[in-house]
Formats: sequence, structure tokens, C-alpha cells
Amino acid sequence: MSDRPHSSPDHDAAPPFAIAQHLSASLLNLSYARSLPQLLESAVTEVQSLLDCDRVIVYQLTEPNWGTIIAEALRPPASVSLHHQIQDICFQPSDIPQSTHMINDVSQESFSPCYLNLLDHFQIKSYLLNPLQPHGQPLWGWLMAHHCDRPRAWTPEQQDVSQKLAEYLSLRLNQLFEHQHLSNENQELRTQLEHQAQLLAQQGHALQSLQQTERWQQHILGHINEAAVIVDGRGHVLYWSPQAETLYNIDAEQIIGQPLATYCQVLEPSPLHDAHPTSFPQDNWRRTVITRRQDGQKLWVEVWAQRLASSPSPERSPTPAAWLATLRPIQDPHLLQVAPEPQLEEFSLIVKSAPVGLLLADPLGACRYVNPHWCQITGLSLEESLDYGWLTPIHPGDRDRVFQAWDPALNQHQPLTLQYRLLRQDQSLCWISGHLVPFYDSQDSLIGYVGTFRDI
Repeated sequence: MSDRPHSSPDHDAAPPFAIAQHLSASLLNLSYARSLPQLLESAVTEVQSLLDCDRVIVYQLTEPNWGTIIAEALRPPASVSLHHQIQDICFQPSDIPQSTHMINDVSQESFSPCYLNLLDHFQIKSYLLNPLQPHGQPLWGWLMAHHCDRPRAWTPEQQDVSQKLAEYLSLRLNQLFEHQHLSNENQELRTQLEHQAQLLAQQGHALQSLQQTERWQQHILGHINEAAVIVDGRGHVLYWSPQAETLYNIDAEQIIGQPLATYCQVLEPSPLHDAHPTSFPQDNWRRTVITRRQDGQKLWVEVWAQRLASSPSPERSPTPAAWLATLRPIQDPHLLQVAPEPQLEEFSLIVKSAPVGLLLADPLGACRYVNPHWCQITGLSLEESLDYGWLTPIHPGDRDRVFQAWDPALNQHQPLTLQYRLLRQDQSLCWISGHLVPFYDSQDSLIGYVGTFRDI
């Protein structure tokens, strides 16, 4: 037993003015708290001082029938209960008090043995509890005052003081929770802003790197001695070097974005106007060809084209890749001496009597003349057969095979004999046998090629 004298209601009662003054000071102390631990510690200390009791705790509900003592102020003979987790199985949820509740003597109440054992475990002889319920939220916990050495008669003034403290504590809890919620939102927003700032910085660095790369590319392309051009898979110009401007007398601003063939015709099939991988499966293409400027002037150029991506298959990439090509004009006078148009009267007897198609081509394989029988076999007119038009009727299924044999024969000035299909404009098919041989002038300079073609 404690040697403290038994308190009577009259002895414990304080003048109303003193109680009000003490309460105001306690509420002021609670208002200074800036964190939850500081607020709860102040609350239990002030309530114990106002009520002069053995123990004051804040009991927080964590889940149904479970709670934890998260703040405590005590004096002997009360034992420490801080941080205890309690499973209260003695009450149904409907039996739990939702308002101020006072018990002067627990031994005089008709409590269940289960609840009496729980009270005895914490030495509770009488208690005064008030709910803690922030605005708009479910019951959060209780503010409890315990007397532990003997029963106690709680006065109406003490009940009123404890209720006011609990209500103010609920208000301060609500303020702290809202502040914490706003702080969390601000922190989340700050994190998002920092993340966006990092992304913007990364994008800025990437853009700077891209711009630097573009400047390097422009510098490199601008210092290529030959004319340089980049075309996309549709044959539209993406880049047109200053040398190309000079060679073809077309400004970059005028040609970029336009089809190359509008200003610079390559007078034979090439990846510069037919970049589909089925037509040109290789990644490199090199050939000497005739090109025609917009003003009609023809130029001999050596074309070296490079695909700007690894060779795709039609299944993987339906869009053809772009090509980079350099075009170097040919200055060899022998090649510039294009075979003259033959005089029809000199060949009239041959033309009328030849049972085969005849073709005369220049040193680079560009057609200069075909006879009527050729036109009959292929379905092309003389005008349609000129330059590299004579190659257009070759059946798409035979075109790769013909070109693969044609390139080395042309480069090495060798005869060539091939059998292949023609697909005429009326969609009719025929097989022909073609024989092409080089011929030379008296100084052994290549003049061109003579071809004979017959329907088989």
C-alpha cells in the first residue's frame, strides 16, 4: 500500500479559477508541440499534473481489438506500461466506449473476469478515459488516466478538464496529420519535379550530343571532294552537298525533300531511286552511270553508294533504308565520246534483213540505237529503249541474275551471252537469247557494244 493519504473529493478540488488557469497553460504547452512524439509526451505530462493521478497513457488503436501504449507519464506505485501491445478480447466493438468514461472503483463494477484480469495486470483501481478522434476520421485511440494504489472518486471538474484536453489533443492530432499529409504530397511533388529536371537535363545533354553529331556530319560531308547525296527509301533527297550543287547546278534548299529524279536522273536502275532491299540486297553499290541534269545535259559519273543501315529483310523492315552516295564526274575523253547515232541509210540493208533484234550501246551500256526487230521483240519503241530503257523489260525474277552477269562483263569489256525472260508492257512473256560483244576503233579504244537478241 502507498503511504499517500486517501484523497477526498473536497481535498482534491481546486478553485475554479486555478483550474482554468492551469488548463490554459496546459493547452498552450500542447500548442507548442511540432511533432507527434512531442505532442503526446506533453499531453500525458499535463494531464497527470492536472488530475494528480498515478499514470496517464495514450493508447492507439492499430487494428480491431489491438492497440499499443505509445506515450506514458507515471509515478509509483504504477508500473511501466509504455510500448505494450494489448489484445482486448474482453469487449465486442459495440461495447467499447465512444465518449468520456469514468470508473471510480473497478472492483464495484460488473466487469467480466477477462477484463478484470487485464485491469489487474496494469494495477488499475480506477480510471478516467476520453476518446481521441481527429475530425472526419474513425476512432484513433484514448487518453487514459489511471489510479493504481486505491479507488478514486473523479470530480466533475476533473472530468471536464480531461475532456477538454482530449478534445484539444484530437484537434492537434488532426493538424499534425494534415501537415504530415501535405508534407508527404510536397515531398512526392518535389521528387517528381527532381525526376523531371533530371529527365530534362538528360534530354538536354542528348540534344546537345545530337546537335554536335549533326555538326560533325555536316563538316565531314562538306569536306568530301566528290558530290555527296543522301536519299531515303523513296528516293527523296535528305542531304545535298555543296559539290553536288555545283555539279548539277541545283541549290540544296531547292532539292532537299524532293525526289532525286526530278533534278538528277540516273539513267539505269540504282538504289538512289529504287532502294528496296529486294532490288538491291547488297549494302554497297558501285557503278559508272549516265546522269541527266535538269537542263538535259548528260554527265558521266562514278557512283559509290552505301546503305545507311545493315541490310534488312522485307519481313523485318517494310521501309527501305536510306543511302549515302558520292558522285564523281568522269573526265576520260574516250568515255566522253559517246557513240554517235548510226546513219539509218548505212545500215538499211542489215536492218531490213536481220532476223534478230540489234542494239548499239556506248561504253557504259547506255543504248544509242535499236532496230525494228528489237522493238517487235520487246514491245518498246526506239525512244523508250534509249539510254538504259532497254533494260526495263527484263522480268523481275531474272533481273538480279542478268545484272550480276552484266556488271563484270561491262567492267572487263567481255562478251556476254544470256537467256532470260522479257515482260512486255501488255504483260505477255517471252524468252530471248542475248549476245553482247564490245567493239573498238582503230586505236583499240572501246567505242561501245553491239548486241543481238532473238526470240527463243
